[in-house]
Order: sequence, then C-alpha cells, then structure tokens
Amino acid sequence: MTPDSLSYSIYQVAIVTLLFVLLRILSYRYIHPLSKYPGPFLWTVSRIPYAMAYAQGYLHKRIQQLHHQYGDVVCVAPDELSYRNEQAWRDIHSQPRNFPKDMRFYHASKSKAPSVLVAPDGVHGRQKRAILRAFSAPALKSHERLLRPFVDKLIQKLQHESKTMRGGMLT
Repeated sequence: MTPDSLSYSIYQVAIVTLLFVLLRILSYRYIHPLSKYPGPFLWTVSRIPYAMAYAQGYLHKRIQQLHHQYGDVVCVAPDELSYRNEQAWRDIHSQPRNFPKDMRFYHASKSKAPSVLVAPDGVHGRQKRAILRAFSAPALKSHERLLRPFVDKLIQKLQHESKTMRGGMLT
C-alpha cells in the first residue's frame, strides 16, 4: 500500500464516520420518537453530557436545572426522558406492566441463578416471596439487637462526614 492510498483510505474512513455521526444526530433530533420533547441539543443527540454529569456526581442537580428551564418533561439523553410531575410518576410506576427490564440498569449475575433484580417475572415473584418474610416488621424487630450496633456506627460516620462537608463536597 502506498502512502497516497493509505491517506486516501484514512480520508474515506473519516468521511464515512462523520456522515454516520451526522445522520445519527439528525435522526435523534428530528425523526426519533423522543425528538418532540424539549431538552438541550447535546443531551438530546448524545449520551456524553449525561455520562459526564453522572461521572462528576452532579447529574441530579443538572437534571433539576433542566426541569427548571424546560418544564416537567425533559429529554436528558437520546433515549431517555426525565419527569418531574408527581402524577407522571404515579402513572408510570403505580400499575404493574409487562415491560422488559432495561438491562443497562440490571446486570445479570455471573452465577447461573438470576438475582431477584434481573429475574424473569415468574422467577422474580417466587424469589421475592421467599425473601419477603425476612423484611417483615416482626423479623426486623427480632434482629434489632444484632443490627443496632451497625446502625449506630453508620449514624456516627454520617455525622462525622457531615461535619467535614463544605459546599456540598467532602474535604
């Protein structure tokens, strides 16, 4: 391969990549079903701003600002909406629906048995019933003397950490 043909190949790859990105941006902004919802341009066409805010630890504050700016429903990623309205939360989360779980949030276990979080509906119900008794009021009351030292230690650590916080950041 000659240097000219190599540079031409690199040029072609760059052009194809640029076209792909441009078409994807146009698709997310004008064709995608969520394109009709308001939100900042970069947030609606890329997950990078969302990921950066998440990684820096201020995603919740940024989404709150976006709600203040855009209203109760904000497009915070090309495939994600954020709702601020209390009724929307009730509508979305109150009725059981047969939506598949988004596996970006539920990672499958490395063992063969799925955890209660990612188990299919039939298995999930059986697993939930099996562990539910452990979290009943009488069961927790019977374990209070075992749990109390850990809770007290947690409270002490939280009190200590809250005294060392300045401007929302630990020092």
